[in-house]
Amino acid sequence: MDHLLLVLLIPFITGLLLAGGLVAMLATTVMLALLYVMHQGWSASAPTSFTIPWIPALGLDFSLWLDGPALFYAWLVVGIGWLVLQYAGHYMKPDDNPRRFYASLMLFMGAMLGVVISRNVILMFVFWEITSITSFLLIGHWAHKKEAIGGARRALILTATGGLFLLAGVAMLAFALGQIAPGSPVTWDVVWQHGVALSAHPIAPWAVGCMLIAAFTKSAQFPFHFWLPGAMQAPTPVSAYLHAATMVKAGIYLLGRMYPAFGGMDMWIIVAVIGVITMMTGGVFAIISHDLKELLAWSTVSQLGLLTAFYGFGYKRLGTEELLTLDLLLVASHALFKAGLFMVCGIIDHEAGTRDWRRMGGLRKSMPWTFTLTLAGCMSMGGLPFTLGFIAKKLFFEAGLTLKGTTPAFVFILMGLAFVASIFTMAYCLRLVVSPFLGKARDEAVAKKAHEAGWRLHFSPTLLILLCVVGGFYVPSIEKPLAELVNPLAYGDDSHYVVGMFKKVDLMFWLSIGIFLVGGPLAFKFAGGIEALYLRLKSPAPLRDGFDWLSTVGLMDGAAAVTRITNNASLTRNSAIVFGVAVLLIGAAAWPLLTPDLVKQGTVHYSHIGLVLTAMVILGIAITVWAEDAILRVLGLSVVGLVLVGVFVVFQAPDLAITLILVELAI
Repeated sequence: MDHLLLVLLIPFITGLLLAGGLVAMLATTVMLALLYVMHQGWSASAPTSFTIPWIPALGLDFSLWLDGPALFYAWLVVGIGWLVLQYAGHYMKPDDNPRRFYASLMLFMGAMLGVVISRNVILMFVFWEITSITSFLLIGHWAHKKEAIGGARRALILTATGGLFLLAGVAMLAFALGQIAPGSPVTWDVVWQHGVALSAHPIAPWAVGCMLIAAFTKSAQFPFHFWLPGAMQAPTPVSAYLHAATMVKAGIYLLGRMYPAFGGMDMWIIVAVIGVITMMTGGVFAIISHDLKELLAWSTVSQLGLLTAFYGFGYKRLGTEELLTLDLLLVASHALFKAGLFMVCGIIDHEAGTRDWRRMGGLRKSMPWTFTLTLAGCMSMGGLPFTLGFIAKKLFFEAGLTLKGTTPAFVFILMGLAFVASIFTMAYCLRLVVSPFLGKARDEAVAKKAHEAGWRLHFSPTLLILLCVVGGFYVPSIEKPLAELVNPLAYGDDSHYVVGMFKKVDLMFWLSIGIFLVGGPLAFKFAGGIEALYLRLKSPAPLRDGFDWLSTVGLMDGAAAVTRITNNASLTRNSAIVFGVAVLLIGAAAWPLLTPDLVKQGTVHYSHIGLVLTAMVILGIAITVWAEDAILRVLGLSVVGLVLVGVFVVFQAPDLAITLILVELAI
């Protein structure tokens, strides 16, 4: 069996067998070994592929490949998946239904792996929807929690709706590709090959718009950002995996796949705008959050906004083409420090009994290693020097400052908002480090209970955060292999920007100093004022509350009202509804015939006769439905039958006309 297909099948088989944690870890280890084997001798110009004919007439094959980005994301999905399984084995309790948990996690791993290694765009959509379903199961794992069920439902509705937009976008993309290159499969490499022609196609803005909505919903971008914090009711291993390293990266992955073909379109600037707005929104909510896990959730929203905006800065491919070849470096940085920090948050909750930082303080003495990991992870998340996060933040700002093709004022506003969002990032990093661990204990009960966790819980977050810190010291060694993963089919060549920690004292240097030493501490100091201002608003979460109302009260009441109208004991009312719908459909079909310039020569006679006959049918049906006298109803029904005789005559079917006349006369 082909290694690529086997890697994809293993997690699905393991999940369907309801295997336990040990079997899941063994299966993931085998997947890592297979990835290592495939990585040996891998070539960007001739990526590993596997294809089985599925529905060739629709351009749909079960086509997998392992090009550069697919290989990178596969390592991310499986590698961090292994660490999450190791962590979960010591975090989850025996009464947490572990078999169902591991089964759902493995099924999700298979679905996410399918998304990133699918060569066929339609096949990618299939796996995309499976991630929505399996993430619903994982987020709602603790079914006894009302908040978990609400968060799972919210995530499913939003991401599944985004999936419908993705389906529409892919269908339009396939239609356009069928006109440009008839018979070509709908694969990513073919899309890139015909990117210029596809971008110029009239349907392209609609297709790209639908696919962008799908990416925004999956990666929690404004205005769909509110589902992610609610999903934090899931077990911490789920948050570390889905909401830091994998599921939320699916939208980022889709943007990366779309960019080579559609990054030159005028509408691509929307990606930068949405990303920067999301950065600001997530940063503000992170500062005012009291729950450490909720704080991390909002920080994830903000960081996902940064990744999204980074692709948006490639607008019209002006000035940032080389920088965008290092998108994988930003993704890797975020996945590592955020997954590690979520695990650390789980350790705090596990060993201190709370996630509310207002009850903590002074935990540095009782949890020294947890404090060290939090400090190192926040250094990378805040973008401090000598970490991968610093390189990621530097690439982001340099991409924004080289943005061209639009007005200077627009760029100034965009980068100004991004700068303020980075200040908020530094502020909530300080919150994570200072409030729980430094100062005096705020709650003696928490202080007495808090103690350091064992090495088994610390193993995975330590390795993840260590990679962030060590990686910052070996940037050239990391940059080169990541640059090799850039697909030449997508970008044209493997040219890339040369990364350096400190290349020169420029605007970027002073911006970084301002964020670290001034902006962040000031925002942290005045976080209470920001929270007070937020609480004074009459509707502090309008998007979330509006969505909850619409998805529960609004839809349920609306469905009940429609049912009362369409499903009742009155035959007259039911007939009237059917009649009304029929009239609307007939009117829509007949409307073009009423426009003289649309009536072709030689068909005027039949068209006008058809309109007259249609009007008579409608009149006969109206009499049948609303007449109170039974004789009038029978006459109305007879009118309908006799008019239909005229229809058969017009369409030259005399035998049917004679038959219907005899039936009407007999009745």
